[in-house]
Amino acid sequence: HQPVGREVQIAGSVGPYGACQHDGSEYTGDYVDHMTQQELEVWHRPRLRTLVECGVDLVACETLPALTEALALVHLLTTEFTDTRAWISFSCRVRPSSLITTTQAVDKLKL
Repeated sequence: HQPVGREVQIAGSVGPYGACQHDGSEYTGDYVDHMTQQELEVWHRPRLRTLVECGVDLVACETLPALTEALALVHLLTTEFTDTRAWISFSCRVRPSSLITTTQAVDKLKL
């Protein structure tokens, strides 16, 4: 059954690096203290490439716990996957000030 008048789009999900560590760091972002933005780009690049090559309509970069990881994904999306639409969501566990800092940094990107 095809819905009439509705466009269906498929979003491919990209989660935080910490989820593969099996130590709860996907909630804390502790791994970014030991990783550079470039290292995070290296880790995320093949996942983004796979989703784009499979034909997703957009990418959901979800529940990121750290600004550095979001910046890595934004850099990849704006330099290598330029035709890919995406959204980024954050998980905030610790300090409201980190959300303010993150919001200010993202706003400066003018995307």
